Parts: sequence; C-alpha cells; structure tokens
Amino acid sequence: MFRKPDALATGKTEEELKAQRVPDKVIPHKVMTGNRPSNVLLLPHLNAYAVGQLLALYEHRTAVQGFVWGLNSFDQMGVELGKVGTLLFLLCSCLSSSFSRLHMLSLPSFSPRLSYFPLELVLLSRTAR
Repeated sequence: MFRKPDALATGKTEEELKAQRVPDKVIPHKVMTGNRPSNVLLLPHLNAYAVGQLLALYEHRTAVQGFVWGLNSFDQMGVELGKVGTLLFLLCSCLSSSFSRLHMLSLPSFSPRLSYFPLELVLLSRTAR
C-alpha cells in the first residue's frame, strides 16, 4: 500500500531502468520524474464520522489551494456551468437514437457559449454507454 506513494515521490531515472535491464524501447515510457505529491489515509473504521472527516479535509484542502493560487475555489458560476454540461451529457445519453436529426443543440438561456455539434453529441453518447 505504501509503495505507490514512494514511487511517486522518488520516481525512476533512465539509468536505474538500464541497470534493471529494461528493454530500450520501453525505457521512455517508464521514466518518471518523481516529486509528485500523494496522500494515503488510513481510517480505523469507515463510518459516517470518518466520511465527514474526509469531506472536511478535502474541502479545507480545496479552499487552501484556491487561496494559494488566487482562485475562488467555490465559484458558483463555474458550478452552474458544470451542471449545464452534465445536463447536456445526460440529455445526449437519452437521445442517442436521434442524433442524426440534430444539427446543433444549445441552451442559450444558460450559456450562449455552450453548444454541442452532432459529432460531439455522437462522441458523448458513445462514452455514456
């Protein structure tokens, strides 16, 4: 369980891979820089209290990251735009049989910039299945 965070932290160099006799054609795909953060959380029990602690931890982390990066982590307009995208995705999955008749689907009352063309609708329907 602790090997993955160690691997993300230390990484793997080309020299180390050559010393392990990894084939040359695979080396570029296995080189990893390291210094990548990760979290491992061990909970004694998975109950409502522990889930509440996890939610509080991630909410605090999100707020602090937004503060450090100068972003509004709880941007309501961004949340609403995500909801419109989700609505369109669900709509696409429900209308998968009638894509050939759609020329363009847009919801101008929500966002005039958010529109999907038939090819995008087909791709979205395939990912929804």
